[in-house]
Amino acid sequence: MNELLSSAPVEIYLTFFFALMALVNPFNKIPVFLADTAGCSPKVRRGVAIVLSGAVYVILMVAFFTGKCILDIFSISIPAFRIAGGLIIVIYGLKMVAEKTVIPEVTGSDDDWKSWDLESAKAKLSDVIVPLGIPFIAGPGTITTVILYGNMAGTLDAVLIMLGLMFAAVVIMGIVFFFSDPIRKFLGDSGLEVLTRVMGLLLVALGVQFFIVGIGEIIAGWLTAGLPPV
Repeated sequence: MNELLSSAPVEIYLTFFFALMALVNPFNKIPVFLADTAGCSPKVRRGVAIVLSGAVYVILMVAFFTGKCILDIFSISIPAFRIAGGLIIVIYGLKMVAEKTVIPEVTGSDDDWKSWDLESAKAKLSDVIVPLGIPFIAGPGTITTVILYGNMAGTLDAVLIMLGLMFAAVVIMGIVFFFSDPIRKFLGDSGLEVLTRVMGLLLVALGVQFFIVGIGEIIAGWLTAGLPPV
């Protein structure tokens, strides 16, 4: 699959970035983020957005660099992992399309959006890293995508670009969480619902594509090496 990065790098990088954004989908996570920080002041909530973003990026980097080694340890081929990951992403996308987004009421409001409380946020991180960080943000679908595209990065330039795209996706997520209160007020429940369903539809299409590519790779391998004995 490394050939893809040399033949059509822009398309692959864009697909990787939009896949990450569709999976991370911070707008869909706003209800969970608000629920997990419902007892926090706005300053602490903004601090949690910053700290949580850093933690998620570390998780994705670990998956990016160690995913292939873990697959090799368990003798799992990339096509098989691609098929399994495609199924997971399809299921996750279907849930986003079908389920109703419930947005909780939160307490606390201020206009000083430039301030945040990192110390209190670090203490709160242990409460929100599970389930918000794992598995809602850095879940099976996200980690699968990072591992698959990480396996395609055959050069240092490709690795650096993908790490940069991962960082950009996490920064966008952090910004959305940072301004989760005004975003919720601006979009309303209906707006968040529409965004969630659109992202879910994109995930279903991405998962189907992973599944088709994985099946194609397995069939191509059989045709090249000969069908395995029954």
